[in-house]
Amino acid sequence: MREKVKTILKYLKLAKFLKGEGLKLDQVLDDALNAMVNKKNKIPKVSLEEIVPGPVTTQICEKQTGDGNVTLTELLCIVSIVKHLQVNKIFEIGTFDGRTTLNMHQNCYTKPEVFTLDLPSSDLNKTVYSLHDWEKIYAEKKEPGTRFAHLKNSGSIIQLLLDSAKFEREDLNNYFDLIFIDGSHRREYVQNDTELALRLLKKEKGIILWHDYDTEWDDVTNTMEDFYANDKRFKNIMNLKETSLLFLETQ
Repeated sequence: MREKVKTILKYLKLAKFLKGEGLKLDQVLDDALNAMVNKKNKIPKVSLEEIVPGPVTTQICEKQTGDGNVTLTELLCIVSIVKHLQVNKIFEIGTFDGRTTLNMHQNCYTKPEVFTLDLPSSDLNKTVYSLHDWEKIYAEKKEPGTRFAHLKNSGSIIQLLLDSAKFEREDLNNYFDLIFIDGSHRREYVQNDTELALRLLKKEKGIILWHDYDTEWDDVTNTMEDFYANDKRFKNIMNLKETSLLFLETQ
């Protein structure tokens, strides 16, 4: 029941930003109900305990969850995976306020090296692919990464301001232990960011996490289910129970 209420509230939140387009409350509620009743997930579920079988000691910073953040449960899953799998080198697509960035950094195995990429607000209307009107609010901020501002001069968190579809640095290919994808939720960007993640990930072994599967962001769900159904590279992808996270370990 809690998930159903969350779905309706999320659709109502979208209505707030789309009201200028003539969206009516009935439309919002109908879409929410359709999302709950008609959607059958294709990607299998897995518990965190199956990925992280033993107890791990994690550090959670900035516990307060704001709009646009992962949930506290999702954050715990992410940092548990980082800790258990002894991750050091991380690439994040979609910095936002830096809450997830900070927590991944603080739970790295030894010497953290976290690259986090975000679209600068000045490029909001210059993207390679169009953005959802209702996701632009998350890019309209003075600066990303405010939650790790105290670490910006440490050298262990590297902020990149760029459209992910324009990211071409080849020196970072085959470099990272873990990629976290939470950028634009348009199909073209989900595809682009997924391919980028595979390029940056260590070939011998690595982890990719996606956020917002099976939520109101239908492009994320549909794109990832297409990958799962039609691309053997994603045959082992799983949805972490009680979260909107997808998990893939390559080796």
